[in-house]
Amino acid sequence: MTTPDHVAILRQAGAPPDVARSDPDNICVVHGVPVVLGRSEDPVLQTEHSFLAFAPDSVLSDPAWVGAALDRCADEHGWAATALIRAPAETLVRAPWPALRFLRYVRKRVDRIQAEPPTPADGVRVEPVSAATRADVLLMLLASCRMTAEAAAVDIDVAALRSYLADQFADLGAEGGARSYVAVDEDRGVLGHVTWHAEQDVELVDIDAVDHRLLRGLTEPLLRACVTGVPGDRHVIGNVVGGDDQADAVFRRLVERGWAPTETYWLVRVP
Repeated sequence: MTTPDHVAILRQAGAPPDVARSDPDNICVVHGVPVVLGRSEDPVLQTEHSFLAFAPDSVLSDPAWVGAALDRCADEHGWAATALIRAPAETLVRAPWPALRFLRYVRKRVDRIQAEPPTPADGVRVEPVSAATRADVLLMLLASCRMTAEAAAVDIDVAALRSYLADQFADLGAEGGARSYVAVDEDRGVLGHVTWHAEQDVELVDIDAVDHRLLRGLTEPLLRACVTGVPGDRHVIGNVVGGDDQADAVFRRLVERGWAPTETYWLVRVP
């Protein structure tokens, strides 16, 4: 059990509340700096990562310190070929091995989305997923997951991933589970979807289209659908996968539209 002392030490070092309550077995000190280390299972990439869940941002740009922290993680939790490092959005992580921005999280208040003027989507209706459209959503989720694997330069078992998604979203739309809306054209069928979890905030699993050229026109009506009835002081949380030019352009566009960067997960290849 995490003790008040552990929580206080980590909070003083700048850890967010959820990380400060980490299992004490994952809390240690690297070169005088308190950190949270562990393992992270990744069902999409079908692997486990070493996970640096927290370190003060002042040390994350020091390659020697980051290398020492990941070595410590391997010693205590076992070696892994990749490591995830959770960092504040503005922090540039430097490691002694190749590192890339893998997931960039952003958020926007629900009331700001609700207040935006509707964008006409001619001939397109947005509706809850049904038994008839669930397969279309699963195909788009599969495509997004394969893009995530491509961004990480990881080979995956596509059949196993397809089976995982079918199981994970078997009750898509059911009370208490993931929810999904689809954008449907009378002639062309399902064009896009948004899938999310909602407990407090609206946490996007995926928002995508069968043709990426359609996505800009579908994003606003899909987002508007998933925040219907949600209190305005909540947030919608999304992420941008990858660190290439295309991902950078998507990220910049979101920031220009009022999405606030919150944190970044860096992926490091460990020798």
